[in-house]
Parts: sequence; structure tokens; C-alpha cells
Amino acid sequence: MTAAKLKILAIDDGKDSLDTLAAAVAHAFPEACFFSATSGAKGIELALAENPDIILLDIVMPGMDGFEICRRLKEDARLRAIPVVFLTALKPDKEICTKAFEAGAEAFILKPLELWELTVQIRAMLKIKAAYILQRTDHDQIELLVERRTRELAEELVAREKALVSLKESEALFKTIFTESPMGICMVDSRTGRFLNLNPMFTKIVGSSMEELVKLDWMSITHSEDIKDQADNLALLNAGKIKVFQMEKRYIRPGGIVVWAKLTAAPLPAFDDSNPRYLGMIENISAGKASELERSKLEVQLRQSQKMEATGSLAGGIAHDFNNILAVILAYSGFFLKSLEQSDPRRKDVEEINKAGLRATALTRQLLAFSRKQVLQPKVLNVNLVILGMKTMLSRLLGENIKLTAVTSKAPALIKADQGYLEQVLLNLCINARDAMPKGGKITIEASVVRMEKAYLH
Repeated sequence: MTAAKLKILAIDDGKDSLDTLAAAVAHAFPEACFFSATSGAKGIELALAENPDIILLDIVMPGMDGFEICRRLKEDARLRAIPVVFLTALKPDKEICTKAFEAGAEAFILKPLELWELTVQIRAMLKIKAAYILQRTDHDQIELLVERRTRELAEELVAREKALVSLKESEALFKTIFTESPMGICMVDSRTGRFLNLNPMFTKIVGSSMEELVKLDWMSITHSEDIKDQADNLALLNAGKIKVFQMEKRYIRPGGIVVWAKLTAAPLPAFDDSNPRYLGMIENISAGKASELERSKLEVQLRQSQKMEATGSLAGGIAHDFNNILAVILAYSGFFLKSLEQSDPRRKDVEEINKAGLRATALTRQLLAFSRKQVLQPKVLNVNLVILGMKTMLSRLLGENIKLTAVTSKAPALIKADQGYLEQVLLNLCINARDAMPKGGKITIEASVVRMEKAYLH
């Protein structure tokens, strides 16, 4: 601090003492500002107004003595840093020194004043004040830092409390989503494949309890044909080559029941690599798969129907042309029969030709009916006569290693049907039976009349 800025306040009830001090200060510090007061109250008021660098204070004063004035100066935070030097003609004994330092004084100067002593004390007080100011500055900075850090800690605490509340809300939200989700959710250990946690919907889809599933890995409840695909996808997921994957897979419920599900899997965030996990979500798509299968069946049926329609059209065309040929055969065989005597041995062969032509005509009617170009002609038939009429033709058709036996009923076996269809049924049955006996065998066609009870009727 330079002398130009030096302010000195003297408080003394003696005018002569103040004049002496003023002269001494002017001599030692020519550019210093000197203020004086003759009472404690005036001195305190002047100190507050001028903020001096040093206060020179007499001890023995009327009314308020120097000790009380010093105490009040030091109690005021605005004046506490100003050094106070007591001026006294009294010899400082133990009692005076104790009271002075308890009041907060920094030094003593004995009267009469010595200029050198005053100069030294003033310079010493300036250093004390500078040190005090520096200490106060450091203290203020520390207080400022403490206050700032306290405020930061308070803000951090508030932020942490908010984060904690937000975390609790997030946990509650996740728990609600996890528990109430319409999709199955599972948490799986990426290394072992074991289930770590599952929600109720997952256990419902796969048909096992949580207690059972946490003892298993995902492979234990996965269809064998789907294990490799999921393992390959998980390997890519664990290697970080993909962030998520989806696949359709089959779970095996207890009892071997297959459940189709759509699986979506993604890795869970982790603080280290010691506990890699992934989250799996499954959606039951069994109903959709059943619909897809039913749709495929319908498509097959549609294609088959289209093929049958095309076949029917072809069969109808062939039957129409074949019917024209049969008409010629039947006409000429009829003419031939009329020209033969009953005793002619050739007559039986011609009759068989005629019967075969008639059966072929019935077959063409079936083909035309199949192609929807011929209306069925049901009529009352005697099954016995139909069987006997086909026996010769069937015997030749079946071959020598098949013995055909025809057994008819005693009473007429009457039904209402299209004769061509009935003959076709008998022909198909015999051919199927022959094919089932490649080494030969016996086929019996039997007609009988029975009465069906109501219990057998549908």
C-alpha cells in the first residue's frame, strides 16, 4: 500500500495529543490523510464513513473508554480488519495488556510519542492489515468455493433425487410392461442359453411354469429343426454383427404339442462382458399358421378341382367320340344276332360282344356325367342280374390266377341307381382286389337283402 492511499484515524479526548499525532503523521507520511475524533461515538462514526487503514486510540477517555471503543470496532464486520493501536501514558501492566488484547487491539504506543516508534508501528500495522486482508480474501474465496460446492452438491442431490424418482418410475413402468405385456418376454444368459427371467405370457405360450423354465435353456423347449437357425442368429448377435433378429420358430409344450411363435431378440446393455444377456419377445402365431396351412390346403383343392374340371372336359370329349363308335358296334352286333339261329354256337360270343358294348355305353354315360355332359339315369335295378351280367367279363379281366365267385340272394335285390355307376363300382372293387393279390387268390361278389335298424342309419 502506498502513502498516497494511507488513511489514519486518531481518537483522543485531548486536543494537544491530536495535534501532536497530526504533526507526527504529516512528518512521517506526508501524503497520508489524517482524521481525528474526540469521543468514541464520533470516532466509530468517522471510521464507518472513511474506512481508515489504522486507528490510533487513547485508552483513558471520558464516557466510553478505549477498551469499549475497540471492542465495538472489532464487533463490526465492516471495521474488524482495521488495526487498532492503543496510545497511553499508563505503563502497560498485565491487566491492561489482557484487557487490550481481549478488546482486539493489535499494539501499544506509550506517550510521550517517539516519531520512530510511531512510524514503525504504523508500518507494522499496515503489514498486519495487508496480511489480514489477504487472509480474509483467502477465507472469502474458500467460503465462496465451499458455498459454490455446497450449492453444486445440493443441485446434484436434487438431480440425484429426481433421477432416483425417474428410475423408480421407469422400473415401475418396465415392471408393468413386463408383467402385463400381451407378448411373451424372456431374459436369457447369452453364454449358457438358460432363462433368467420370464413374464406370465411367455410361460402361458410355452405351457410351463417359471419355476420349471428357469431350470432349462431355450434349446430344451425348441423344435429340433429350429435350433440351428436360432443358434446361428444368436452367434451373430453376440459377435455384434447384427443388433436384432427375428425368426419364426416352434416351441414344444409338455406332451409334445407344437406352438408356432415369432421371436424377436436383441442384446441387453451391460457394464462389462462378464454377464452378456439378451432379451427375447415372442408372439403366438399358431392361429395364423393354421390359417396359412388351411389356405394352402384350399389352394391345393382348387388346383385339383381345376385339374378335375380339365380332365372332365377331356373325358367328356373322349366319351362323346367313343359313344359314336359304340353305337356302330351295338348296331352291327344287334344285326348279327338277328341273323343267327338260337342254336348257332357263335351266338353266345356275339351276345357277349353286345353286352360289353352296352356296358361300355354305360361307362361313357358315367364319363359324360363326370364331365357334366350327361344326366344320371337312376332306375330300379336287380343287383343279382347286374352281378351275373358282369361275371364273364370280370373273369376275363381279372386273369386266370384269380378265381371269381358270384353269390346272389334268393329274393330280388332291388335298388334304385344308375346301372353304369353300379357296374363301375363293381369293376373298381374287383380291380383293386386283384391288385392287392399279386400272387393270385379268390374274389367273391355277394348280394344279399338285409334290414337296417335305425341305430345304423345316419
